Amino acid sequence: IYFDNLIKIPGYTSIASYIFYGCNNLRLAYLPKCTTLGANAFYSCAALTSVYLPNCETISTYAFYSFTSLSIISLPNCTSVSWACFRNCTNLLYTPNLPATSLASGCYMSMFAGCTNLKAASPLPATSLPSSCYF
Repeated sequence: IYFDNLIKIPGYTSIASYIFYGCNNLRLAYLPKCTTLGANAFYSCAALTSVYLPNCETISTYAFYSFTSLSIISLPNCTSVSWACFRNCTNLLYTPNLPATSLASGCYMSMFAGCTNLKAASPLPATSLPSSCYF
């Protein structure tokens, strides 16, 4: 359901890859039952400022790529994260707290690359990070 710059999908648990790709006017996404977010789901949604995903457990590759307006995101139930999911979120101020227990191979590689306004980073559940995690 689309209401003037808001997408509200209260009943779906899985959001397909590329579903909102390039929706440049989308400002708010309300997906309370979503547990799986497909690859590139919100890729290049430049105006998106808020995403409500309280039950999302799995984030696929490039899911939040190039969110130039997003400043804060919360993913309290995320247990699986894929590669470069927050890359080029240029207005992101704080990294989300990711209690991930299953990490895709190389997921930290470029995870926050291009996030040029980061002020603080939450602890990540890893013993080592590649040099390009925040580059």
